Amino acid sequence: MFPKRIRVLRTLLLTIHVFLAPPVQGSGGSLNTDDLSKFHPVHVGVVLNMNSVVGSMADICLSMALDDFYDLQYDYKTRVVLHKRHADDVVSAASAVIDLLGTGEVVAIIGPQKSIEATFAIELGWKVQVPVITFSVTSPSISPAKNPYFIRTSQNDSYQVQALTELIQGFSWDEIVLIYEDTVYGNGIIPYLTDSLQKSNIKITYKCAFLKEANATQILEELNRMRGLKTQVFLVHMMTTSLGSQLFERANDVGLMTQGYAWIITDGLSNSLDDLVPIAIDSMDGVLGIRPYIPKSFEQANFKTRWKKQFYSLKPDSLLVSELNVFGLWAYDTVQALAKAVEDIWPLRSPLSQEGPRLLSKILNSKPTQGLSGDFHIVNGQLEPLALEIFNVIGNGERVIGYWTPKNGMSKSLNSPKRLAPSSVNNLRKIIWPGDSTVKPLGSGIPRTLKKLKIGVPRMIGFPDLGQLVLNQTTNKLMPIGYCVDVFKAVVEALPDPIKFEYELQYYPPANSYDRTSTYDELLYQVYNKTLDAVVGDTTIVADRWYVDFTLPYSDSGVSMVVPRRNLRPRNNSRDMFIFLKPFYWGLWVAVVVAFIATLLSIGFLRKMQHGENEERWRLVWIPMASIFANGTKPLNHPNLV
Repeated sequence: MFPKRIRVLRTLLLTIHVFLAPPVQGSGGSLNTDDLSKFHPVHVGVVLNMNSVVGSMADICLSMALDDFYDLQYDYKTRVVLHKRHADDVVSAASAVIDLLGTGEVVAIIGPQKSIEATFAIELGWKVQVPVITFSVTSPSISPAKNPYFIRTSQNDSYQVQALTELIQGFSWDEIVLIYEDTVYGNGIIPYLTDSLQKSNIKITYKCAFLKEANATQILEELNRMRGLKTQVFLVHMMTTSLGSQLFERANDVGLMTQGYAWIITDGLSNSLDDLVPIAIDSMDGVLGIRPYIPKSFEQANFKTRWKKQFYSLKPDSLLVSELNVFGLWAYDTVQALAKAVEDIWPLRSPLSQEGPRLLSKILNSKPTQGLSGDFHIVNGQLEPLALEIFNVIGNGERVIGYWTPKNGMSKSLNSPKRLAPSSVNNLRKIIWPGDSTVKPLGSGIPRTLKKLKIGVPRMIGFPDLGQLVLNQTTNKLMPIGYCVDVFKAVVEALPDPIKFEYELQYYPPANSYDRTSTYDELLYQVYNKTLDAVVGDTTIVADRWYVDFTLPYSDSGVSMVVPRRNLRPRNNSRDMFIFLKPFYWGLWVAVVVAFIATLLSIGFLRKMQHGENEERWRLVWIPMASIFANGTKPLNHPNLV
């Protein structure tokens, strides 16, 4: 029943293909007319955005990969022929896939390039049993587990979640701001990241999703809002280089790339740093990044040189790509793995499009190989992740400060003998933070709002020494003086530069509505309703003022007086050794004596009833004296005596 449905679907695709697409044109590889009698062509479709950075890069890499592969494997009976289609949006990608599948000749499709474009292609490939292989779709929302004919030859974005969590946790940051692009790629990692951070008690205080087409005004509006948050750690997850460039340019403009702030970028931007505009790179000084580790090799360096020469010879006017990145290397390894699998299932059946299940099985069960990107091994339908590289953006370049693996955690090298604790970030190489600082950001601080803070000062007269308003004879304006004001100014001056703030003093009640009956409760209520940001003055901490927060007390509670001591014996100018008895006036002496006698009689009567006449009489005198003058803090050794 299912094969019949497949035949019907193929017929439908062929019909659509006739109306929508031109005849299939082969490109890529080294197969020419003279080779038709020697080798057996195997057609593979490719769907890329040739006007994008990744697409234009991969276009050259795929062709060069086949040339290199068959130069070494000249005795192979098959030759992969690439049929490339340009697609710059969802509709054109769907049309290209229908075009390629409608011919009934392609055995696999490489691409499309983006997650939202790949969804339809993967579903269609599943229906007609043609593997869809992508080297650039990293979103975990598209999973090979749910799509058996989907093969991901890039690292799943969810793999970096644990590393990001350990990095944030290792710096003892308990809250972050999450910035991401509002696409399938950007949203795909959010559930995994949120869950991982919550398990580590790390709070996402604010989420900001930017459209790919966001302009400078929209970005500035959000950044100004973030500037008012106390959280100063930002995690950025986006792949669109134009958006990333604007984000860091504007962040630098509003002062979010200064000392005290921390920025971390995921592999989306980390893999494409060379494609950001230079002014954005200058603004990213101090940013931390995480990306797949690609071991360097002679073959890789040689290929990069040949690729650059080939790229600019074929596309001399292109300004899209400056350096080859990991997506180009994955594209290279992908098509070579596919060419090897095609040869392994030889001889091919007819029609070739029915070879999908065999080809899929061969790719999924292929042995690990050493490619330009390192170890290339497909496990459970996607590239097996190995290690992540942690780097620090410094000036116009970058410096690797460590690595992360599930086995060893974070360390300076990949050969760490054992897994370290999350605090192993202390063992990473020296980090230069934003603002050319070597001091680790605290992660939170006083919000840097664009407006000055309004600090209320009471006009009410309480204790003048604590706070009062006096007229400045020079400026003819009121100015606050007193102990509370001095403490406030000293605290502001003691703050480090990254979290200093500007403020203005406002007096309450205002001069035009001054009322002597105004109370401190009314003043504090101005903080509650956000008319004022804070109050400096002799305000008392009481329970019914729960609606505002107080600082810790910086003076003792209660009222004390300091008075000069008079000389009590001026005749001989000597001190009276019995001055401590002066507070005991005659009424107090009478009360002490009466209390002593009453206590003596009561205790004597009780002890006589219990012990008879043999009780030592001196103890009867001592007990009432002790009961009067004891401080009550030391427990009795024999409480049962009374």
